[in-house]
Amino acid sequence: MTASALLPDMQEKLVQARDEHLSQVVALVDAMPSRGAADKLLEPLRGRLAVLAPVRPLTLSRLVFKPLDAIIVPGPQWQPGMPSIPRPALGPIVTSLLARMQPATAQVAALIAGHACSEADITERAGLLLWPEAAKALDGLELPADWAATGLEPDVYEPIRTGVAAVLHQAVPIYRCSLMPEGPDQVAAIRKILSESAASHPAAQGVIFAVLLGDSRLAVAVLASSKDVSGPAAEAAAAQTLDRADHILSAVMPGVSLANAAEQAVQIGTLLDGLEAPGACPALRGRVQVLRKSADTACRGRMLQALDQDFLPRV
Repeated sequence: MTASALLPDMQEKLVQARDEHLSQVVALVDAMPSRGAADKLLEPLRGRLAVLAPVRPLTLSRLVFKPLDAIIVPGPQWQPGMPSIPRPALGPIVTSLLARMQPATAQVAALIAGHACSEADITERAGLLLWPEAAKALDGLELPADWAATGLEPDVYEPIRTGVAAVLHQAVPIYRCSLMPEGPDQVAAIRKILSESAASHPAAQGVIFAVLLGDSRLAVAVLASSKDVSGPAAEAAAAQTLDRADHILSAVMPGVSLANAAEQAVQIGTLLDGLEAPGACPALRGRVQVLRKSADTACRGRMLQALDQDFLPRV
């Protein structure tokens, strides 16, 4: 039996695996010199891994795309025009990008050597160095030679490249904005991000909105910062963000620890509050209300699951 034939069964077993066992598998895949098809094993688990946040080596490739984590989606789920980035595109883009940036990445590579993605201080210091330089190198980056391996058409490369570049050009301001308390200063900072990205990368405005909304701490400020928050770009980004929240509620929360589930519930609640605030997309308010009920059901279900599995004695 071929490896591809075994893949669905292996993926199903991983979906059912406990957190500690899943972390061990991820560590094994990360240690492979050539990951190849091993990455496909993890595809159905990306949402859970984002919540679980297992210890993973901090590499230049991961650091480059860190600001886009919330909008990276599996290739089969992506369609042209979506405010997201298909995962298969990442490898060829980052290979060409890092080759173009040499030797400018040497300082960052030395800084992150031996460190993990979970180390916020190192990730911050390295990212603040790398993201602006990567943004400059992305401008005008030609179609990677191995683009055919992505399974994507050549004509979608340019909008994907533009979306990644738009986010990286604003990665430092977005990061600093996420550290601000809610209030007028945060709203003003987001308004500047949206204004600058609209001027430099107008076709990628939906991607910028999606990245900002992907951080629940910014949702209220995003919706208070732009007069066009009910426009097509913002509406598409908000709909995609709700899709992600729905996936977390239905497919991720039952499989992660109670602490992680509670953290995700708080973040989704904050997001939903923002999307019901004045100025939010009117077309999405009905869906927000439906998702609130789903969140309530998911939280109650996860609590009952915890009581049954973790707290109540077996007889």
